[in-house]
Amino acid sequence: MKKIILMAAMAVATMTANAQVWMGGRLGYDFDKNNGFKTNTINVAPEVGFTLSDNWDIAVALNYACEFGDAPTENRFAINPYARYTFVKFDMVSFFLDGGFNVGATKVSGQDAATTWGIGIRPGLAVKLSDKVSLVSHLGNLGYQHSKNHNQFGIGVDNNMIDFGMYFSF
Repeated sequence: MKKIILMAAMAVATMTANAQVWMGGRLGYDFDKNNGFKTNTINVAPEVGFTLSDNWDIAVALNYACEFGDAPTENRFAINPYARYTFVKFDMVSFFLDGGFNVGATKVSGQDAATTWGIGIRPGLAVKLSDKVSLVSHLGNLGYQHSKNHNQFGIGVDNNMIDFGMYFSF
């Protein structure tokens, strides 16, 4: 048993010795006015990840969103582990696919909290500004989302599915 634990520890140490750690995420604000109905949404999504090889990363994001305005306030929290496969690299630009799942909770004022979960793939691109700083964007989604009263399967690209973030490598 000691040999198995020692070999597992050595394997993890070898993988993390070559891994590069990166941190970053997304921060956003959205204001929507539709037929006199106003909604404000604030999003905060910090991320931490490990570069395992030239093409593979693993990461986890914590997503928080607060929607308020004319409707009751809605708070959403989710944890989103994912793997990133980079399939094309140019000088400063690379294209990737993020595949993962999320588990979270949604709470609307005056209602019980609801558990949510989903699985999906998101295409994106990264622009390497320096050895330590990258700008990242996702565009579109192919996935499934489930909550208490709502199931959604979707594939598509539109301006509501674009996000931008920044990563710092160590």
